[in-house]
Amino acid sequence: MTMPTAVPPFRVGATGRMTVVAVRGLAWLVCRLPDAPLHRLFALFGEAHYRFAGRRRDLARRNLRRVCRDLVQRGLASPRVAEAARDKQALERLVQEVFRHHARYYLEVMRVASYSAAYLAQHLAVDDPGLLDEALDTREQGVIFVGLHFGAMELPVRLAALRLHAPVLVPTEALPDPAMQAWFRRQRSAAGAELIDPYGAGRRLVERARSGGAVAIVGDRPIGGPGRPAPLFGAQALLPVGPALVAIQAGVPTWATAVRRTGPGRYALRLVPIAAPASGPLKVRVAAFQAALLVAFDVLIADAPEQWWTLLFPIWEDGT
Repeated sequence: MTMPTAVPPFRVGATGRMTVVAVRGLAWLVCRLPDAPLHRLFALFGEAHYRFAGRRRDLARRNLRRVCRDLVQRGLASPRVAEAARDKQALERLVQEVFRHHARYYLEVMRVASYSAAYLAQHLAVDDPGLLDEALDTREQGVIFVGLHFGAMELPVRLAALRLHAPVLVPTEALPDPAMQAWFRRQRSAAGAELIDPYGAGRRLVERARSGGAVAIVGDRPIGGPGRPAPLFGAQALLPVGPALVAIQAGVPTWATAVRRTGPGRYALRLVPIAAPASGPLKVRVAAFQAALLVAFDVLIADAPEQWWTLLFPIWEDGT
């Protein structure tokens, strides 16, 4: 793996500066308002997106139908998901929820730097607190978290940064709008993420994990490196191999993680340990890690598939 290239500075013009000022103002406001009305407001934004984004709505519907049907076949579906797998109206209600949850993500980006340890202790439940304590025990070795574009994906990084009193190294893709990219970087950095260009980031991620630091990577969509076909919800999807390569080379504990929303301003964290094979040919070890990661993703997504907003993008090789 090569060292990451430097992220180029952004030149923000007059229009971009106005956008940033407006977003900063909105972020300042939402950090001072109560959770419930804000989540309802951003859900309405998501509803508007659902109604006007016809092609993306159709794609999300096809993707979610595949997920629901596969979860039913494997006995992992909740009653809501089982109903959506057989009933068009129930499926459409879940599709609308995909857009609502995607909009709520932007609310949480605006607020994430203000989520204090006290706030998280009150609003974030942990499915297994013992696993969280184990994951964040980095006295002898670092830790790798592999996440998804799911639910409140900023909160695991915020929680880890607060508990470890150190930033979490996170490769992140660039937004097409330079002004918004600059704002996102500042916002996420203030929340405890040390952001790096995903292209060629592997060596730096491995070094940080080996030195006792925390690393967070998304594993459900390639964002800066190669992808390989893997069976995901009954069909072949192109998934990144970066998490497997980093985990195998670093040799530190690796956890799949997701935070799902359980209500307005209410969250639940789930962790699933991922075993990285310690020996054998690299190709075999990568395949074994990927298989274990996909099992963990099944568990995390089955809790609330409508919160997996990768559904808004092409996933599978057959065009959905």
